[in-house]
Amino acid sequence: MREWENTVYYSFLQQFSSDADLRVFKQLSEIGTLEGKWKFMANVLIEENPDCPKEEIALFMKSYMARVKCYQNYTASEKIQSKTVLLKARQSGLAKATPFDYGLHEICTTPVEVIEIEGGHYCFYEKPLELGIPTIINTILEKVEN
Repeated sequence: MREWENTVYYSFLQQFSSDADLRVFKQLSEIGTLEGKWKFMANVLIEENPDCPKEEIALFMKSYMARVKCYQNYTASEKIQSKTVLLKARQSGLAKATPFDYGLHEICTTPVEVIEIEGGHYCFYEKPLELGIPTIINTILEKVEN
């Protein structure tokens, strides 16, 4: 299992569990099989959400697992030939365990421009105006048009 995959699974857990800390990430990373990781993640969610039926959590995990498998099996047939800009949150847990450009350089023919934004993953929709995200996007689009 690649380290970035553990980071993706951990980031998923962080969305739904206030108990998902570095101890949980370490435990998740030590599990050798995908099935074992899914069971561990389901148990974290079950413990965190005792009022939610286990069957619903199992269906939720099954749905997420199907999307992850689609992603794992996806192979880009051609490289992206346009300007690519990544707006990246500096405090994201995923950002620390993945390549600077999230590996986009592997599928782009031109250099990827990375613009770092102060905040975590959710800052993009929690406080976009305060961070100036619309201005950043408009500036990028203006450069492309000229």
